[in-house]
Formats: sequence, C-alpha cells, structure tokens
Amino acid sequence: MAESERQRYFAGLSRNTFLLACASLFADISTEMLYPVLPVFLTQTLNASGSVVGLVDGVAQATQNIVQVFRLAFGQAAPA
Repeated sequence: MAESERQRYFAGLSRNTFLLACASLFADISTEMLYPVLPVFLTQTLNASGSVVGLVDGVAQATQNIVQVFRLAFGQAAPA
C-alpha cells in the first residue's frame, strides 16, 4: 500500500487511536469467544454444578447492569 493511500485511508486517526481501536476489537472478540465455553469449562474441568454456573452468570449480568447504571449516571452528569 502506497504511503499516500495509507494516509488517506487513516486520515484523522493517530497511530495511538488506531492501536487502541485494534485492542478494543480483539478484547471484544476474545470475550465473545470465551462466553459460550465458560459453562463447559466450569462443569467439565472444575466439576462445578449447574447452580455454580448459574451463580457465575448471574454475577456477570449483575456487574454488567451496575456498571451500565454508573456509566449512564456519570455520562449524563458530565458537562457538555
């Protein structure tokens, strides 16, 4: 890819911004890959019961909801 073509493609993005976006993308992909495998890992490898799997999933959902509430509260309270 020619230098001028690359600069036009990433116009307005610094190198750090691009790398942060890549890191965020890969973190999201890894989370999406791990989530379906977690119950199998808990039950087969750690010999956890279905109740423990439900508890882990419930804690994960509760944490997500709590973080979302704080994110919305602080996001709306921030001055424009």
